[in-house]
Amino acid sequence: MLATIAPTQRTASLDIGVQRLVGLAEVCLDGALVETTVSALCDTLEALLAVGASDLEVDCTELVEIDGFGLSVLLDAGRQSRRAGGSLVLRYAQPSIAARVRLAGLADLLPVA
Repeated sequence: MLATIAPTQRTASLDIGVQRLVGLAEVCLDGALVETTVSALCDTLEALLAVGASDLEVDCTELVEIDGFGLSVLLDAGRQSRRAGGSLVLRYAQPSIAARVRLAGLADLLPVA
């Protein structure tokens, strides 16, 4: 009998860096913003908004993947930011990330600069 080999499972990871100025926070994402990693970003964005960072710039230079869960977290943070008089902007997004935002019909709510 041959041994059954389970397929290798890729575990997504996300590193989050934050630089904060008065009213502005730059959040740098490195990795995948997917179902298994969104909670860390959600916590980070909630904490930034709670301490008055109404303008959020999300640096997507190293973001390699995003799914509906990731888009949902960014949408929610954008709504909260606008309620506080600020904005949320995605910066330096890879073409695949920018395309995902456009295909989801979210370009007006999640502007890519």
